[in-house]
Amino acid sequence: MGFLKRFVGGGETPEPGPEWARPMLRGDTTSFLEAVGAEIERRGLTFAIGEGMVRIERNGRGSDYGLTNLAQVCHQAGRDRWAATIAEHFDNMFAAEDASAAVEEAGKNLDAVRTMLKVRLFPGADLGGMDAMPPVSWDHAPGIVAAFVYDLPTTVSSVNIEHINGWGRSREELLGIALDNVRADTIESQAMTESGASSAIACFADHFFAASHAFLLGEMMPAEATHGAVFAVPHRHALLYAPIVDLGIVESINRLIPTASSLFQQGPGSISPALYWWGDGAVTLLPSQVDGDRVQFAPPDEFVQVLNGLAPQGA
Repeated sequence: MGFLKRFVGGGETPEPGPEWARPMLRGDTTSFLEAVGAEIERRGLTFAIGEGMVRIERNGRGSDYGLTNLAQVCHQAGRDRWAATIAEHFDNMFAAEDASAAVEEAGKNLDAVRTMLKVRLFPGADLGGMDAMPPVSWDHAPGIVAAFVYDLPTTVSSVNIEHINGWGRSREELLGIALDNVRADTIESQAMTESGASSAIACFADHFFAASHAFLLGEMMPAEATHGAVFAVPHRHALLYAPIVDLGIVESINRLIPTASSLFQQGPGSISPALYWWGDGAVTLLPSQVDGDRVQFAPPDEFVQVLNGLAPQGA
């Protein structure tokens, strides 16, 4: 199934449900929460469901689990797959918790966890990010936070700041190790537009680190892309980008903005609906908005100057 068909779809816009559960229909949200409760009851655990989260008592302590990503996955899977999807989700969550003690011990030695270390992108607080960000995190771009994580067999776990301090390495050194591991993750690519050298490209993967390849944009650029690229990371499974080579970039921008907005709404693992400009290692927000079929784009003056200096497409 093609990436754009799979993630963008072509059906009607669902009626708004609770913000945390979108794009699930409002009526479906109640059924979804009932299915979550039924799965936890099946496990014999005590729980309380709140707004977009469930608190579960397990192994003598209570933990909060967000439900936004699970709702997005269930929405894509279809109702007949809800029970299996929810069961698999909590299998993975609990398995990750049970493995955390081993990771905490191993993490005292960088060499023991070197192959697990990766960098992942998360939404900032203004885009629905977590109240408490991963302990080793930093702003990557407006609305996007980057963090060091461990890539475990069934889930992703935040790196303990005590591990970082104990390793005695700079962020740049650790980022190099993490990106070597991200680089090894396979992603698939396909053209989104027919804009020649400035064609928009969609990169996607089932793992959690497709968006992290935004750190590797410099390795994807043709030599003539001296002004960098525009890109979007709508969710953890997708990276969209287009090299800035000629005025064909305008067509690519007009395609990237609504696509990123749609993918962000669908998730799972939503990060940002925004479009960004990457160049010389810096990332700049390119303000835009989708209103029905209308796309509004208000780039900063620096980006307008770049556009004004580009050659016509194919020139």
